[in-house]
Amino acid sequence: MKKGLMIIVSIITLILLGTLIFGAYKYYNLFHRIYDPIPDTGNIQSEQGSSAISTGKETQNKDSEPKPFSILLLGVDARDDEIARSDTIIFSTVNPSTKKITLLSIPRDTLVTIPERGDDKINHAIVYGGIPLVKSTVENFLQIPVDHYLTIDFEAFRRIVDTLDGIEINVEKRMRYIDPTDGTNIDLRPGLQVLDGKNALDYARYRKSNIGPNDSDFARIDRQHEVIKAVIDKTKNNLSIFTLFKFVDIMGDHIKTDISRNQIEDMLKIYRSFSSEDLEILSLAGEDKVLPYGEYKLYFYVIDDQEVTRVNEILKKSLQLDDDLNTNEKNENNSNF
Repeated sequence: MKKGLMIIVSIITLILLGTLIFGAYKYYNLFHRIYDPIPDTGNIQSEQGSSAISTGKETQNKDSEPKPFSILLLGVDARDDEIARSDTIIFSTVNPSTKKITLLSIPRDTLVTIPERGDDKINHAIVYGGIPLVKSTVENFLQIPVDHYLTIDFEAFRRIVDTLDGIEINVEKRMRYIDPTDGTNIDLRPGLQVLDGKNALDYARYRKSNIGPNDSDFARIDRQHEVIKAVIDKTKNNLSIFTLFKFVDIMGDHIKTDISRNQIEDMLKIYRSFSSEDLEILSLAGEDKVLPYGEYKLYFYVIDDQEVTRVNEILKKSLQLDDDLNTNEKNENNSNF
């Protein structure tokens, strides 16, 4: 009897050990698949005229707590050999000391100045110059450094939601939109329901309508935030080792980032109990305008300087940039004595 029990225990131990080894292999293999650093676009100029304070990229003492840093999150629509389009643009801050994450959605039609291109829609930056140009455009717009980027394509989102067996969403109205030119076919009915990956993506992307008035960018951004929260909470409550392995495969196929492995490990430790309640969500108030664009006129979302300054101050507080500036000023003052 004891011999049989030992055999069972040994088998279970081997299975667990194999799972751990396989998990470690999957994790390290994942990092090499998703890691894709981009050339440095240089420091932006702060309001004081000096180069802006760097955040999470800086080397720090291993015994100290990780510093806050910013991540540019891009939801991209990549189809076959076409140039990827940035359908979703989110500037996020990660603050390990407060365990908070702040998300600022930037409407894709926002009027900005794209370096060396002039005034244009922000989502055109990725077409003109890829991730580096999007990064420098956002830095110039917000006057805050972008420490890292992460891109995720639509297929990844669909697969993640399907792996979670869908997410529960209360669809507020009938949503119908067909565009045969790109294969879009959104068909959602109102009511509380579990959406699979395809329908969850349709819900997050919906703006144009074939059966009623179009939605605003703000309405779509609100739905995107709702979906993000639902995915976070569903993941927290249903994560198993096997689900995690599936996520690893999905991320390896559809995500690119320049976040280092050490930072990923730090974030996993710090945010292991993270929930949607730890999210701070910001939005940019502006107005819709039709403006000249070459020989044509296009719809733009126009945000005034006062609104950008308001959001800039919130983001700097989240990144503790004001604290760093004050510390530097004190050090400079002390060095004069």
